[in-house]
Amino acid sequence: MKSIVEQENIIFDNWSNLIVKDGIVNEDCFLSTKIKILVIMKETNGYVNNEQDLRLFLKQGARGDTWNNIVRWIYGLQNLDTDINKLWKNISYVNNDTRIKYLSTISSINLKKKPGGASTNLKELKDESKNNIEHLKKQISLYENLNFVLCGSRDVANLINKYELFGKIEFLQHNDTYVQIAQVNNTIIISYYHPQVKGKGSSKEKLFKNLILSVNDYLHNKPKMFNYS
Repeated sequence: MKSIVEQENIIFDNWSNLIVKDGIVNEDCFLSTKIKILVIMKETNGYVNNEQDLRLFLKQGARGDTWNNIVRWIYGLQNLDTDINKLWKNISYVNNDTRIKYLSTISSINLKKKPGGASTNLKELKDESKNNIEHLKKQISLYENLNFVLCGSRDVANLINKYELFGKIEFLQHNDTYVQIAQVNNTIIISYYHPQVKGKGSSKEKLFKNLILSVNDYLHNKPKMFNYS
């Protein structure tokens, strides 16, 4: 039987305008991780590595600007039963070794496989997603028993919904945070900020705690804390 990475590569062979491969970072770690997470982003920002393969880039620790917050969120989602202040204390400082450790447990894909710039061209993102819907669905189907899908911006969540990459879903809006959540079978899909968001109320600690508290509210107190978006 072919490995997941081998199956990813077969899909990529038929992808239109494929430049940057992506997917499972470390297959053994992903399969053995209790809480499985798929991170979906819009595109890579320019150069990834000589192989133009996001999987290798993340395996080597990636870059802190984008991935430190994602690592914090991964850690929190994988340890929801732990006190949130203890979680934050454990993960507030992130270095390359920390990124390697936690990024190795996930799969991460981009809707648009061609690199972009500092600011995403939304039309290109929509066109690339539309042109490769079936490929995206095939790629996502490789990642079984997902606990969480973390969308790296509202644009990503909107396109996932528009093109029904997980079927028909309806997001619920948390009353007190920016977090939106939908659920497909046992998989919770989270729409949140881009990890490099700036501005008032977007400190690393605030972003982390709002996400983790919102997910726990969804799991334990949904009727009171969420409304349809």
